[in-house]
Amino acid sequence: AFDAEVPAMGYATYRLFAEKESAMPQNSDISVTERCLENSKIRVVFDEKTGDICELYDKEDKKYIIEEGKT
Repeated sequence: AFDAEVPAMGYATYRLFAEKESAMPQNSDISVTERCLENSKIRVVFDEKTGDICELYDKEDKKYIIEEGKT
């Protein structure tokens, strides 16, 4: 469990790190790389330096929600 504490009039930043590598379920359609999470419905790409989402693509609607280089 993770309890986040955020000030009433502010924000907080958290970074999550895996303690150890875990095996992906064999029937999963999720693909994971250092910069990208992807499944049959969506692709999320992260900025190498900041970890921010720099690209978000909706595969069902075939359109970018966030397009890399245009944020």
